[in-house]
Amino acid sequence: QKTAYEIGVRLVGSEMCIRDRYTTTTDKDLAQRFQLACERFGLHDAGVGANDILQVWRKGIFQTEEDFLTSLEHIAFYLGTAEAKTLKHPKAWVTSQLSKGFYPAPVGFVSWEERQQEAQLKAKRERLARLEELKRQESDADFELWFAEASETELRAAVSGTPFIERLRSPGAKAVAKEWFSTNRQERA
Repeated sequence: QKTAYEIGVRLVGSEMCIRDRYTTTTDKDLAQRFQLACERFGLHDAGVGANDILQVWRKGIFQTEEDFLTSLEHIAFYLGTAEAKTLKHPKAWVTSQLSKGFYPAPVGFVSWEERQQEAQLKAKRERLARLEELKRQESDADFELWFAEASETELRAAVSGTPFIERLRSPGAKAVAKEWFSTNRQERA
């Protein structure tokens, strides 16, 4: 009886299969997932591809694919640090580190998922800022149109109780009228 952590390897036809008691995974399936991981984590920049990763996986060092991919992500993050820029052979270093077993998260580690979430949040904030700016510009344009077309009676109502009642088109009257316009516009909405 094999435990969930013991993985046996056997040939099936022309494909190599990795079996445990829950799943059967072909090298092709693994290669596709490892290819995606290499792309996601930017390992191609270090010359690391799915086949390199698959060779390390076949050594049976890791008990779960999740631990293997987590280590791979930690390593990829480390490669992006200033400290890693001194590595002369990053591909060899990556496979060497994976061959040693689980690679812990480096200082300052931020996962791919977190970076994606941060990017999405940043995009939403930027969109919100653009929308708020458009609303502000629209409100300013609405006021400018209103102010240009307003009758003397409307302007007097807007600046009543201020010293600008006699200078309805002055910059001061315009500022007071804008405040009145914004308040009355919100009340009408």
